Amino acid sequence: MYAGGSMVRYYFDIHDGIDLRDEAGTELSDIEAARAHAISCAARYVSDLDGDGRGGFIVVTIRDADSTLLTLRLVCHIETSGSSAVETIHALRRQTQ
Repeated sequence: MYAGGSMVRYYFDIHDGIDLRDEAGTELSDIEAARAHAISCAARYVSDLDGDGRGGFIVVTIRDADSTLLTLRLVCHIETSGSSAVETIHALRRQTQ
């Protein structure tokens, strides 16, 4: 638990085919709390994937007022009967271009 001191404002920019720049930020105790928050964002993204069977990707970039501190990249591959991992990876790459 956070025991005091100054909070830091972290910004969580999201890219999942569309760039969403965080202009407001979130005050957290340290980079570990920011990392946990980014993982939580990515987990929510995965839980919201539609049922099209392709999967998806998300990039969460954590920055402070001065610089980028950490980048989390998550690729969720959903393989269905009749699909191959290679086909899905190529489809995901096309989404990022």
